[in-house]
Amino acid sequence: MLARQVLQYAVARGVPGIASLVLLMVYTRTLAPQEYGAYAAALAWILLVKMVIFQWLELSVLRDLSTERGGAADNVVSSAVGLFLILSAIAVPVAAAFALGGGLPGGPLFVAAAIASLIGVAWFELQLAVLQKRMQALRYGLLRST
Repeated sequence: MLARQVLQYAVARGVPGIASLVLLMVYTRTLAPQEYGAYAAALAWILLVKMVIFQWLELSVLRDLSTERGGAADNVVSSAVGLFLILSAIAVPVAAAFALGGGLPGGPLFVAAAIASLIGVAWFELQLAVLQKRMQALRYGLLRST
């Protein structure tokens, strides 16, 4: 049982890692240096803002789901979703002000795409945390591979 779980999670983390490496090679070959620089800056910005605003919620879900069972675990997840929506409502104007104030290269459309990606990445990581704690390795792997 343990060996199967370890193998499933290894594949779930290994396949996206290999895909990211391949995409990195493609991006560096197909994008101009200025375009790749804008992409790298946006990605770094998205991950930094996500860590500052949303990371604590993901860690709280990981901690609280490990101690709760049944209906209480569902309450943890629904509370996390509610907090995520509140944090998203706060994060959008704050991130927009930072990005438009010189934190990101590009115009308003680029900034809007970066903010949408920020919310999407944060939601994605929250879902991965829930699946990981519920020990749903196959769903975790499928979601991680997308």
